[in-house]
Amino acid sequence: MMIKPSVTDMKQMLKEFDEICEKNFETMNQKRKMMKAIMLAEHGEDFDKPKRTMTINVAEEAIINEWSKSLEKEVIAIRRDEFAYPSITYSFTATGLGYVLTVKESITEKELNVSDELHWYFYG
Repeated sequence: MMIKPSVTDMKQMLKEFDEICEKNFETMNQKRKMMKAIMLAEHGEDFDKPKRTMTINVAEEAIINEWSKSLEKEVIAIRRDEFAYPSITYSFTATGLGYVLTVKESITEKELNVSDELHWYFYG
């Protein structure tokens, strides 16, 4: 048999819960401030600014979109969970001449080397 707490008990539990949440928030905020101070001391005031930004051009985007569209039937066949949606991971690998762009689709786990595809597209 389950005993229902009284309204007074519920109010007390809610108050205790709020106190615990407030204390945890204060602790997290203090840790965040300490970490920021450490990073500032070690890396200077621009420690949280982007160092390097990777971009894709229109041709690379077109290749990725075409490839992604070609996988749609396979993704639908493999997908077991109706709420699982495909995502694409972009990977930039540094070389001596620039970057190689590779993309990976999450459900089929297929990869495409966009740099290779672009090379074949332009140079046959």
